[in-house]
Amino acid sequence: MSRFQRLLIFALLLGFLMPPSPPARAADESLQVMMLKKLFASSTLQWREILEQNRKILDNSFFERVERRIRWGLDHGQVEDAVRFAVVADMSGLIVNRKTNYRLEMAKMFLRLGNIQMTMDLVDNILVMDPKNQEVRFYKASVVHDGGNLVDSYMLYDALAKEGYRRSECLYRMALIELRREEQDVARRHLEEAIRLDPQNTLARQELDRLLKALSSARFVPGETGSSGGTDLPPFSGAGAASLTPEQKVRAQSFFDEAEMARQQGNLARAADLFNNAIQANPQMVKAHVYLGAVYFQLRNLEPAIRVLEEACRLDPQDAEAWRYLGYCFERRYDANQEATDLTRASEAFAKAGVLDPQNALLKMDLERIRTKTKS
Repeated sequence: MSRFQRLLIFALLLGFLMPPSPPARAADESLQVMMLKKLFASSTLQWREILEQNRKILDNSFFERVERRIRWGLDHGQVEDAVRFAVVADMSGLIVNRKTNYRLEMAKMFLRLGNIQMTMDLVDNILVMDPKNQEVRFYKASVVHDGGNLVDSYMLYDALAKEGYRRSECLYRMALIELRREEQDVARRHLEEAIRLDPQNTLARQELDRLLKALSSARFVPGETGSSGGTDLPPFSGAGAASLTPEQKVRAQSFFDEAEMARQQGNLARAADLFNNAIQANPQMVKAHVYLGAVYFQLRNLEPAIRVLEEACRLDPQDAEAWRYLGYCFERRYDANQEATDLTRASEAFAKAGVLDPQNALLKMDLERIRTKTKS
């Protein structure tokens, strides 16, 4: 399917999600146009302030006009323009307390079209501006879970379950991950709680029945009910962890948990500091290296990201997530500097991750994207 055909399908699907509404009594359109010109000439950090100053013209007519511009961008292959106006619409919705989901609906459409990178970019963009958005966090957890990233998805499900958001479903999905980690007792408790909260959760009931039968026969093989699985979670620590005292392990885990909470809240600088503290407490803690590298990547601090991820790969060469994020770092550095060696190293890192996690659809797309860049 051509790019134009995909965009056309995208636009049509979006049309069903955003039915046209009758014209509203319009604020002065010229004022809205002037505001948008000022907005797009400013840093995105100033957008919210500018929109706040122009709250009075963020009426129904404004949202109708912005929505038409989104449609125009999609119809004419101007995806970046459509995304830009979707950001404006969602940010305006937050200001005037109007529920809007333009970026989320676009993310879902991109996922249906197979563009997972654009899906995740949109989702992360929403969470930067609205880090507590439970609906979007649950959607992100589902996408990364289905992509085989059990670490991030488990953290997201766990946080949402503690907040009471779709608790039964979150517990069920956490149990699926726990079964792959062979944590049957914890998985059983979570499945039982999921059923207690929602007796109609048939997937949880089926998985619990299967688990109980397997336990009664003294053998167990993790199932594939519901969201797809993936590789096991990275180990808590590397080979040198045995030399650590219990207090050091507890201290490192405490820093890690606090860092992960800060990361989920969008406080990436704070998260980076705390992940560093976790590494200082336990230098062999692989997942702290991986998460710190991922945070540095999000902050666009590529050089420290590469260093910490290379260390993670040295500590545990079997960690697919470490290799995957290392590939992203080299790819982004290539995009900035066009150094062929960075593209080669990105390809090597993604290839190693693909060998370790052969069922991960995201990695297959990553490798295909690198091949395309190599040919261009």
